[in-house]
Amino acid sequence: MFRKTMTLAFLAVVCLQAGWLAAAEEETKEPDCPVCHNIISVFSETLTKEEKKDMVTIEQKFQAFCDKKANENSKDAKFCYYTTGASSLKREISKPLSAGFPPAAICKKLGKKDSAICALTYRKVYTHDLTKLEEPQIKKMKLKDLRTILSEHNKECVGCIEKDDFVRTVLQIKADFKPEGKAEL
Repeated sequence: MFRKTMTLAFLAVVCLQAGWLAAAEEETKEPDCPVCHNIISVFSETLTKEEKKDMVTIEQKFQAFCDKKANENSKDAKFCYYTTGASSLKREISKPLSAGFPPAAICKKLGKKDSAICALTYRKVYTHDLTKLEEPQIKKMKLKDLRTILSEHNKECVGCIEKDDFVRTVLQIKADFKPEGKAEL
């Protein structure tokens, strides 16, 4: 009898630890729907405890929150359009939010309803400090970012047609680049 009890207790402890490890790993991982996760997190922080209990109040506040974002040309505004304009998913947000679900769980549920919600991602922002950029990073950059680097350094890529031409020009600028305030020895 004692042996069975100890075995069950040991298994319970192992299961709890496995659950904690899985939860910790889940928290450190980047969310699957970054725009949704960000909007739901920011929005839920604006609500008081009393407001979080009422679904109708949450829906009204979310509509007002999204109305402020409507004039922006951003991924946040597009998310608001998907959830409040195109197909009203406000109830799919308010119900789990009032029950205390985390943003990741809400976004996962929204992603099942409308796959376009999880397809929204923020554009990666590169540092255009040429001293910190390495050649492989420059080769992976989008053409728009390469052009931005050229304009930041008041350079033009004359006769550049393909991306390789722009990469070659940026690498040449990097080779010639001397940070301000550092004189030649």
